[in-house]
Formats: sequence, structure tokens, C-alpha cells
Amino acid sequence: MKKSLFTALLPLAAAFSQPTMAQEFGVEMPVNPTPDTVFPTSETEINSWIFGTYDNAKIYEHGWSVWAGLTTPTDVTALGIENALIYQTWLAPLAIYDLTIGNEAAPILGLRQPLQHAKGGKGADLSSDATANDAGIKVDYSVAEVVAYSPTSAQHALSNKLLLTQTLQTYLEQGYSDIPAFPPSTVNIKPVYKLISASDLTEVGGRNLYAMPAWPGTPDTSNWTSDQLAKGYPNTLWGQCTYIDMALDASTTATGVDPGCDSPDDSNIFSVSDFISIPVTDADIAYFKADFEQAGDTAAVDKIAVGDTLILVGMHVGTRETQRWTWQTFWWAADPDAPNSPSSVDHAAARPDSLTAQAAHYAMATAYSMLIPAQPIDNGNNVGQLLPAYNPHLEATFGTGTFTGGTGPVVTPDGTVTTNLGVQSNCMTCHGLAGVGNPNSAYASNMYVARNAPGFDGGLKVDFSWSIADEAKPAPVAFAD
Repeated sequence: MKKSLFTALLPLAAAFSQPTMAQEFGVEMPVNPTPDTVFPTSETEINSWIFGTYDNAKIYEHGWSVWAGLTTPTDVTALGIENALIYQTWLAPLAIYDLTIGNEAAPILGLRQPLQHAKGGKGADLSSDATANDAGIKVDYSVAEVVAYSPTSAQHALSNKLLLTQTLQTYLEQGYSDIPAFPPSTVNIKPVYKLISASDLTEVGGRNLYAMPAWPGTPDTSNWTSDQLAKGYPNTLWGQCTYIDMALDASTTATGVDPGCDSPDDSNIFSVSDFISIPVTDADIAYFKADFEQAGDTAAVDKIAVGDTLILVGMHVGTRETQRWTWQTFWWAADPDAPNSPSSVDHAAARPDSLTAQAAHYAMATAYSMLIPAQPIDNGNNVGQLLPAYNPHLEATFGTGTFTGGTGPVVTPDGTVTTNLGVQSNCMTCHGLAGVGNPNSAYASNMYVARNAPGFDGGLKVDFSWSIADEAKPAPVAFAD
């Protein structure tokens, strides 16, 4: 099989104290993401935080250290982005698939409508134009996701041909219940972006403003009607906005939101410098157009232009440091010192000083177990305190019809609860059901799932990686080792 260099990811980041770069696959996570943390952390240590007394302080510290590593600037130019952040140098599954079948690795970011939304008929394409509200302000409800694998993860998927459906089918036929486990230093991510285009701006008082929904926190669903429960909590229902003044170069001190999306002022207007962002330049416009061509989104190909900006609004992050992975999710917050649930002021207080100013503007939620106290790997029970951890831009939109993989019930200290909404979901629970060839391979909300659950019988678990189940493709007929 022919192998080729992913040339967009050169040169190497070679300094001893800096992250290193694996040829073809991007820049590795630093060994010390923050001065007081190590990556990967041993499974024994992480389990000591999870089982027994759930140690939020250690878990929050670890989650933020992973975020610090991902958002560390490098001296690498990737996809036309100078001094790309570590996570921006990583390969999308499509690139790994191309390497697997002997092609050049497609140098694309991998932008697309979130697969979760596409499955459930939710959300708007990235190319969708912002919608003018009653006040005449255009609000952008669209998002796009990217899936990317760290170098360790990409090499594992490549060497085991995990993105070929033939490989997965062979494991099934040979009676395997699991794919080869990813190594402990694996990190898989799902960044979520919004595209700011000139057509999405509204002129207000001489300022060209971009408006987007602002997360208000987990809603009280106790009095929702059946129609509301089925609809979930998409960003069209959040009822409040933040703004970006595209002429502002420096970060702001704003921390507010506009409750009616009709009254922008200095308290709720931010700068692009308050976000992790990617300017669309002459150097990288071809990469982004290639993204949309790959996705078949001709409207986006026509829309994106030099001068546009991609802003990072969220990111799911999983690390294979434990058998059930560690799970942390991030989203941009207007007031990162007092983020809304499922984050908290305690999460925010644990942010390390080493974060960049942009990275520190994000909130975090963590799910290092499904319930508290943590249930064992096998043969546990649906008993304990719920641990919701979800991303507002991804799962909040899910209603009662989404979670066909299970809804409990969970016996909690406050009574028996059925968890059937995106705003009740837990990353570990849902990813634990990732697989092919079995009835359990479906989304589930916050509940316990044993690794030896009968629903997995006859199927193949894909090591908590929905991207393997969803993005594996057949090899071309002409492909041969």
C-alpha cells in the first residue's frame, strides 16, 4: 500500500520542551499540558478520582489540562493556518481513510453538518443564511462540525484499517466483540464552528454585527408539553444572543447577553479576538472550498470567501486514558467565570493560568462516569445521581425520539427518573453504545450501560468511537494490500 506525506502539516515542531509532530499525522499532545499535569495520566490514578468519592477537583483539573494541550499554539502551518493550534493539525477520518486505501491524505478540515443533527433531522447547514428577526437583526443558527484524531489515534486507525467497513465486517464474522482498543494517549475531538460571512452581518448604529444564539443553561423541562419534549432545545429556542463587532481587533471586557436578540450594546458585543477563530485567507480558501465540495454543499462553496471567519463555538473531547475514556465538552461562554449549566462556577474556577485568553473564554462540562457513584465496568446497576454532560451546540436539540438506545430508568436519590432528552445526556453513556451489527448501537441519554450488556451480543463495539461506526467506508474494488 502506498503511503504519502500529509505535507500541509510540515515542518516539525522540534523543540524538546514543545509538543512533537508525528510525520503525516499532526502535532502530538504535550506531555505536560499544564505545569502540574501529565498526559496521558495513568488509568489507576484517574480511576482513583472516579470510584468511591467522585473527586471533581481532580477531574476538572484534568479536563482543563486536556483543553490547554489542544489549544497550544505551534510553529506549524496546517491547512493554510499559520501557527496552528495543536488540534488544528490533526487528521479528519476522511484523510485517514484515504491513507488506508493508498491515496494522498485529503488536506481538508472536514467541515459538515453535525452527523447527530443529520441523523435526527435537526439543525441547519453551515451555508444557511442568518435569519432576520422581528428587530431586523440577522441571527445565525447554523453550525458545522469537524471530527479529528490525534496522531496516536490516527496511526491506530490506519494500521488496523478501522475506517474500512470490510475490516469491521471481518471482525464480526470472526466473532470479535470489540475492535482493537485505541492506545492510552489517544484523543478524539469534535470541534463545532460557525462561519461569519458578510451576508450574515447586520448594520446597527454604524457597526457591522454578527449575531448568534447564546446558551441560557439547562432548561426546566418539568412542565413541558409532549410537543416541546419531542422538539428538544435547539438554539432557535434559546431566546438570547451575543454579538461580534467585526471591526474590533482587541478582546473585550463584555460578559453579557441580549435577552431579546434586539438590543446590542457594549455589554453583549464581543470581538473575534474573544474566540478561537480561523480567518479565511488567500492561503486557505482552497481548503475550505474543498471541504464543502467533499460534503456536496455547493451553496457553501459559493458562499465562503476570503475575509470570512470561522469561530469555534464548541468541542467534544474524549481521551483513551481509561477503558471508558475521559469525556469533557467545551463551549464558548459570554461570561466564562460564571458559565451556565451543565458547567458551573466550580468548573470555571479550575481553569489553569496557562490557558490562552481565547481558550479561557470557554466553559467545560465533564463526564468521567455515567452516574455518581460510578458503577463498575460490568454488572452494575442504574442507581445513583445523574451526571448530565452535553454540548449545547450538539445534543441540546435532541428530543424524546432520539434516544432509542435507552432511557433508564435511573433510581436517583430524588426518585426514579427516565432520561430521554439531550439536555439530560451524558457523553460516556452515549459513546459507550457505539458499535455496528447490534441493536444497542444507538444513542442513549444519561444512564448506566454495562460493557457486558446483553444488547451488545452478536455485535461489534467500536471502543466508544461513533466516528468509526459512522464514517467507515467500503474500500474501492481495485484496492489491495
